Amino acid sequence: MSKPIRRKKGIENPAHRAPSAKLDTYVGVCSDWKLLPGTEPFFLSHPPQPHRMPLALDQEGAVATPELALRFAVRSHVGLVRDENEDNFVVMPANGLYVVADGMGGHAAGQIASEICVKTIADFYQGSQRLRRIPFPTTAGVGGATMLLEQSMLMANRAIYQASLEVGSRQGMGTTVVGMQFTGDTVSICHAGDSRAYLLRGGRIAQVTPDHSLSNFLFGLGRDAEARLAAATMSNVIMRALGLEGDVDVEAQELAVQPGDRFLLCSDGLSDLVSDSQLEFFLGDAHLSLEDISDRLVERALQAGGRDNITVLVVEVALASQADTIAIENSNTRRKCHRIHTCASQSE
Repeated sequence: MSKPIRRKKGIENPAHRAPSAKLDTYVGVCSDWKLLPGTEPFFLSHPPQPHRMPLALDQEGAVATPELALRFAVRSHVGLVRDENEDNFVVMPANGLYVVADGMGGHAAGQIASEICVKTIADFYQGSQRLRRIPFPTTAGVGGATMLLEQSMLMANRAIYQASLEVGSRQGMGTTVVGMQFTGDTVSICHAGDSRAYLLRGGRIAQVTPDHSLSNFLFGLGRDAEARLAAATMSNVIMRALGLEGDVDVEAQELAVQPGDRFLLCSDGLSDLVSDSQLEFFLGDAHLSLEDISDRLVERALQAGGRDNITVLVVEVALASQADTIAIENSNTRRKCHRIHTCASQSE
């Protein structure tokens, strides 16, 4: 049985960090945008470069099947209370990959843990590691794409755990994680902890990933009274996270996608403060762009107190004919750009 984990965040202080530039592989680290090794900056005028892609592309470089394509927007905010942003994310449009991680550990260790998480996952998909023999056991009965996503998280778990053993102040650091990888008309979803994935379909929202919380664990044992008490008084206690031990159970699942589906990945800085009905309202507003939806959700969490870091990543499944632009958001900068073309060729 997993040990309950109480989240530890940084010193409470309303300091904020400023963002920097944006890149073809998007990695949010402490509200900054950083370039991963082996890639080059992407500019609005950057010409398409020859590259190999694991997924089919439309003529503008959007990840797509013959009928479907993806659009996304992401925003991360330190909130109104925390000194550091311990949330991180990685977006790799060419791989159909979207991941949010929420670090914990105090003394900046949570920031380090979530950074290791997203960089390990990105390296896994960028490099030849994804072609090696799978070293960790994965969920039975899932497809190859789901096994790869799960495997990347298991590798991230091992990397965080090893890093925690090297420095005394990092012991006990970890991160929750939730990620999606789209292949054709299927999305693989893996998670550990209470970072969430939601799906809006037909105007109705559903939480796709169950929280690995103490209260849900107790409900599963039929101890309802204790579970309700835990939900009311120990909502920050989780049962799974990457990096706390050498091995971890990552929950994996697969869903068929449809045009019009909108997925939301978020840290608990959003889901703890914004109700499902509010999420449904903003995600379902056809008059809002994905960037505007991200803005509104972060603003609503800030209005509710902004007591934790807030990361919002919205992905829309659209007809390929509609896949004209994508948008990247963070707390201070907005930029709309054409479809991303990866600048570095990938290993076969």
